[in-house]
Amino acid sequence: MNAIEQYLKMADEALQESKLMLQHQFYRGAVSRAYYASFYAVQACLESISVNVKTHQGALLMFSKHFIKTNLLPKQFGKFLQDNLEQRLIGDYEIGFKAKLPDATISLENAETIVSGIKELLQNETTKH
Repeated sequence: MNAIEQYLKMADEALQESKLMLQHQFYRGAVSRAYYASFYAVQACLESISVNVKTHQGALLMFSKHFIKTNLLPKQFGKFLQDNLEQRLIGDYEIGFKAKLPDATISLENAETIVSGIKELLQNETTKH
């Protein structure tokens, strides 16, 4: 299994974890795993063009530069990623924050959109070569 496939597998696992946490009302965890599903899919994209980054912010910047601004993926993906990152940071680092069902549901829906869109893009790129 190559690195792109590994990142996509990690994205799928994180989506499943987010869904399970949502079902069991662990909303903060669901938000976090939804973000990581998106992040792993972004890493797969960057790996597909041999771009290596060391930070989350760097990954988001390079993803935007190479995939959003070039219109390979919809602009809403950038907004979804930023929203999911902000929710994860609040959930992980703000003492006393309690994520709610709507927060977790939106984060999961954003992540599902991002992961499926990236998979479709990478599949199309693979079939072209």
